[in-house]
Amino acid sequence: MEKRLFTAIHIPAQAALKDFYAGIRETLGSERIRWVDTGQLHLTLKFFGGTDESLVPLISRITHSVVSNHGAFSMTMKGMGVFGSRYDPRVIWLGFDTNERMSLLADELLDALAREGFPRDRQNFLPHLTIGRIKGLRDRELLRELTDTHRDTPLQKVEVRELILFESILHRHGPEYIPLEVFPLTSPGERGR
Repeated sequence: MEKRLFTAIHIPAQAALKDFYAGIRETLGSERIRWVDTGQLHLTLKFFGGTDESLVPLISRITHSVVSNHGAFSMTMKGMGVFGSRYDPRVIWLGFDTNERMSLLADELLDALAREGFPRDRQNFLPHLTIGRIKGLRDRELLRELTDTHRDTPLQKVEVRELILFESILHRHGPEYIPLEVFPLTSPGERGR
């Protein structure tokens, strides 16, 4: 049996981020955008898609092996952008400041998974939170102004303490994310603290 899987960092939205998000949604309220619920915000490291259930133990072993060499760290959410072209934007996202520890963790995990038959995506890893999927836009200029205005806006500090392997179940009202396994970021020097 297949499960739709992804590995991610859950991002709890603090008050300032919720306010910022509500403002963006209100400004773009007349556009056809499917917004992500703030309780489901996550930074995806690896999207597996439909994956045979028998591969879950292998994914777990690889992930545990990688995260056991990494401790918790913090990073800053910063900026807003879109995927797709300026003329045909598809996804609205919130970004992160460059973070060496995040990049190292992601690269090690993606390389280890690739060695075991889970190939890396064609695009380079860009830490981001998808907040909206664009179904139709009447005012592209308004979205462009918003992304230009908030390109460098600091949004929230994030404490990264664990990775989670999620199953995504698609429903008519939107996806449901079920945590299958949690992988604490605790390097050997931090155990027992």
